[in-house]
Order: sequence, then C-alpha cells, then structure tokens
Amino acid sequence: MLLAYVPWPLGWMHQALMPLPFMVLAFWILYRPDLFTMRWTFFSGILFDLLAGHGFGLMTMGYMLADFFLRSRRESLAHLPFLQQWLAVTLAGLATTLFAALMARLFMGISVNLLMSGFGVLPGFLLYPLLAWGLHSLRRAVPA
Repeated sequence: MLLAYVPWPLGWMHQALMPLPFMVLAFWILYRPDLFTMRWTFFSGILFDLLAGHGFGLMTMGYMLADFFLRSRRESLAHLPFLQQWLAVTLAGLATTLFAALMARLFMGISVNLLMSGFGVLPGFLLYPLLAWGLHSLRRAVPA
C-alpha cells in the first residue's frame, strides 16, 4: 500500500501504482479468506484514505463493497482461468475506483473527472500477473 505513495520520478507511476492495494486485497480474499477477514479490508480502506488524504471513508466504502462482491463470488472466481480472473479483478477494481470518485464528487463537491479516474488506474492492473505470482509464492509459505 505504501508503494503507491512513494514519490516516483515518472508522474504516471503514481497513478499506475494506485491499484496495488486493491489487487493485494482481491488476491487474499480469493485465495485465503480465512486469513484476510473483512476487518482487514476495513483497516486497509481506512489506511488508504489516511494516506491518500482525500475524503475519509470513500475508499473504505469501495473496498467493503468490493470485498462483499469478491467473497460472494469467491468459489466461482477462484477457479476461473487466470486471464478471466485477471479481468474480474480489474473490473472490480475499476468499479471501486469509480465508486470512490463518484462519492467524492457527490458528497464532498470535489471536481473529479470520472473517465480519467477510471482510465488512470488501468495501467496498474497490468501488474496483476507479476503481483499474483509473488503472492502465490508467499501463499505457499503461509501455513493453512
């Protein structure tokens, strides 16, 4: 989660790394929901809101909705071929980002370009295969 807030020399790196916390969240919900309960999702959302400095609770609500969706569809999503699973995680992450941007626009009066918010995080989801490979290695190391 902290990687998304490290100052990078390239401006696009910040936007591309914003989905990393969501991808980690989605991975652990799909593969080890016994270790990553809803309280960790809530804590991750609060931490993301504190680090981002925008509306408190916006990403928390988005993360909790995504958590509910991923947990309710976990059995079918965990057994999909990898490309379909990647697409599902990307769509859930995009929906979470757009939800938070829309809530910021409605409740806080923040002028957010919804189209740019959505397209801005898409390059970050290209990192999902690398992240999933690393987390699968870590998952094997964590006892069941």
